[in-house]
Amino acid sequence: MEILEGFRQRTAGQVCVLGHDPAAAGGAWRDRVGVVLQESEPEPGLSVRECLAMYAGFYRAPRDIDQTIALVGLTGKAGALDTRLSGGRRLVVLPTGTLDSLTAPDLVVVPGSDNPMPTTQ
Repeated sequence: MEILEGFRQRTAGQVCVLGHDPAAAGGAWRDRVGVVLQESEPEPGLSVRECLAMYAGFYRAPRDIDQTIALVGLTGKAGALDTRLSGGRRLVVLPTGTLDSLTAPDLVVVPGSDNPMPTTQ
């Protein structure tokens, strides 16, 4: 999976993801690929807004933080500590839940899955 995501060099053969070799692809390609973490926990001491701002920093052109908060239905909880949210609300703030909200990747790589999932037709 790490080879497909561009995080590990392959030792042989060829790889092409979304028309590019992940090992040589640049930032524009990385913006098109979403990686779902196998495990994640809330960031202790950070509010919903602060968590989303931190995760948005992983992308070159993320959606506006306030728009993202509204999109996931947490406008009234934007200043609340992430660890104080209910389990379901906490899930949408974790990197796994915010992936499609902060950016709209063309491909989502899910650990433990046999196939990456295209998000567009």
